[in-house]
Amino acid sequence: MAHKMDGERNSGGENNGANFEWALLRSGSVVRQLSRDDTLTIKRADASNDFGVYRYEMKFQDLITSFTSISILVHSE
Repeated sequence: MAHKMDGERNSGGENNGANFEWALLRSGSVVRQLSRDDTLTIKRADASNDFGVYRYEMKFQDLITSFTSISILVHSE
């Protein structure tokens, strides 16, 4: 199973001077620079390892910054 998360894209799929960064917040720690692409793919998603809050940051050359966060929770039955 793979999990794919897309950040905001500019028209035409071009970066237009934007820089991307994904980070993971889990158990009080931040894991930075998971990816610098506009899409983060987690191959073989593992509920015991891949849970947390994923933060997507997009910065433009003119100093505009956009943030999006995605939560992945683990449910036990």
